[in-house]
Amino acid sequence: PVQKALLVVHRLAFLAQLPVPVEGQPEERFAVHRYLKWLFGSPNHAPLMKREVSRLMQRSLEPVDCSDSIGEAPAPGSYGAAV
Repeated sequence: PVQKALLVVHRLAFLAQLPVPVEGQPEERFAVHRYLKWLFGSPNHAPLMKREVSRLMQRSLEPVDCSDSIGEAPAPGSYGAAV
């Protein structure tokens, strides 16, 4: 299980290094960028990272509410935001 979790984290780190999407790219690319910005946006997100890696390993189809643990608004364009 640890190796599978590390593979997921490696993939997330790789995606986070991709350039910011530009106008004309698929909407999915923008959604991935917003998700990664939310996920890696704070050094205090270790518990969040653990939860998200678990969800990704299970291939959960449940939408992600990209709000902060202290209740900050979801990231623009994420589930729970007004886009």
